[in-house]
Amino acid sequence: MPEWLSLPDVSAPAAEDPSQTVRYAISSLFIGRNAQNRRRTPIFQLWAHVVGQLPPINNISRVANSNERPTLTTLHDAVACFRGIKRPHDDERDGGSVIVYLLNPRFSIEYYPDMACVARPLRVPSNTVATVQVRRNTTLQPCQEDVDGIITRLEFVSSRNDNPTLPKGFDDRYEALLWRR
Repeated sequence: MPEWLSLPDVSAPAAEDPSQTVRYAISSLFIGRNAQNRRRTPIFQLWAHVVGQLPPINNISRVANSNERPTLTTLHDAVACFRGIKRPHDDERDGGSVIVYLLNPRFSIEYYPDMACVARPLRVPSNTVATVQVRRNTTLQPCQEDVDGIITRLEFVSSRNDNPTLPKGFDDRYEALLWRR
């Protein structure tokens, strides 16, 4: 398996108490499905915005040295955290156990086949935020013992006009705001 498909576990501020730290694994199902469907951009974005480093691919220094270098973040850079997504998520009818971290990167990364490197920087529209969805570890969900949950998705969504750090309609989209910075 290529190294860029082996994402490490990450730490994050706890949903209930951001002064505490929890550990999350990144869903191998998410990585596998995207890789199988030749969708590399979501995997590259997990590297940049969740792991906090550029993906280990050939000639990534071209992206690292560009004027629009991807914003490297981790979940410790989250500006807010919500619980519940009010829609089906995997095997849940209402997504009530899902934790959502919000990130505000200015630049991202995308798959772009080129002779020099298979990635390039991507400007994130100013009316967009990144959401990272996490399923917490439960007794019904098989998970590694040393992690508190599984990161299942990273999605970019539209932000509010009056507060571009929050998603548009967040009060209808999520059950509860747990914390905000």
